[in-house]
Amino acid sequence: MKIKAILLVIIAALCACTPIDDRHRNVFEFWWKEMDCKYPFFIQKNIDWDSIFVAYKERAQSPEAGELEIVFQEVVDYLRDGHCCINTGDKTIRYRLPTDTIDKFAYYDIAQYTATPLKRLYNRDSTLYAVQFKDNITYIHYGSFNFPVIDIDEVINIINKFSYAGGMIIDIRGNRGGQTQNIGELLSLFFSGTTTIWYNRHKIGCGHGDFTDFVPQRARGRGIIPNSITIAVLTSGETYSAANYFAGVVRNFPNFVLIGTKTGGGGSWTTTSVLPNGWTFTYPVAQAYDAQYRSLERGVEPDVKVEATPLWYAKHYDIVLQTAYKYLLDRRKK
Repeated sequence: MKIKAILLVIIAALCACTPIDDRHRNVFEFWWKEMDCKYPFFIQKNIDWDSIFVAYKERAQSPEAGELEIVFQEVVDYLRDGHCCINTGDKTIRYRLPTDTIDKFAYYDIAQYTATPLKRLYNRDSTLYAVQFKDNITYIHYGSFNFPVIDIDEVINIINKFSYAGGMIIDIRGNRGGQTQNIGELLSLFFSGTTTIWYNRHKIGCGHGDFTDFVPQRARGRGIIPNSITIAVLTSGETYSAANYFAGVVRNFPNFVLIGTKTGGGGSWTTTSVLPNGWTFTYPVAQAYDAQYRSLERGVEPDVKVEATPLWYAKHYDIVLQTAYKYLLDRRKK
C-alpha cells in the first residue's frame, strides 16, 4: 500500500507540472491578436500582419529553448517601433533603433564657442543646462524628458541669466523622450496665447483603420523668448518619442530651424499588458500628428541636414553644433 501511495503521489505531481515549454505554446498567437486589435500603425507602415502570423506561428510553437524570444525579436523588428517591447523577466526584446555616427557626438570643441569667463547653469535634476556662447548666443542642452514635470519657473530663471539676442541653440540629440507634458512646458517659452501644438487619434476598434477624429492638444504660451530670436534645434536619429514630438511641433514655428539628421520617430504614448506565460509587452495606443496633420511616427526631417563624415569622426569636432552656430551668425548679417 505504501508503494502504491508513493506512486500515486509521483503521478499526481507529474500531472500537475506543466512542462515549461507548454507555457509558451499560445503566447505568440495571444500577442499577435492583441496587437492586431490595438496597434495603431499597421496601415501607416504598410505591414501585412496576417502574413507575419502565417510566417511565424509554427516557429513560435517550437519547444526549443529561446526560439520564442528569437521569433519575437524578428517580428518586433518588422514593426520598426521603439515603443514596442517584450520583457521576459531576464531581458527586454525591442526594436533596435538605427543610428549613424552623427549620433555619437561629444562636446570636444564646445569651448571654442563659449564666452569668457565660462557661464554654465543646470536645472535641479540636471536634465537641462545652459551655456553662454559668444556673439550673444545661448546654448541649451535638454538630455531627457523622462523626469517629473519640468519646473518652468526654474528654467525661466536660468535663461534670464543669459544673453540670447544673437539666437539660441537647443540640443536634443540623444534625447529619447519621456513625458509629453514637458514639451508644452518648454514650448511655452516661445509663444504667447493658446495654440494647438499637435493632434492625437486614438484606436477605437479592432479594424486597422478604426480611430477617433483628430483630438487637438493645446498649450498656453508664456512668451518669454521673443519670436524675433532665431532658435536652432539640433536633432539626430536618437531624438526619439517626446523629443521627436518637440522637433515636430517647432518645425511649424517660423523662427525655429532644425539642424542635424532625421529624428528617430515615435508618435504615441504606450500601455503595458501581460502575456499568458507571465511576460509583459508594451506598445503604442494612438497616433500623433503635428499642427499641419503630418504624422510624427516615422521621424522629422531637419531643415538643414548635416551628414556624418569620416572627417568629422576623425577630427572629433561637432559639425552639427558648428553648422548651427554659423547659421545663427549668418542670419544676423541678413
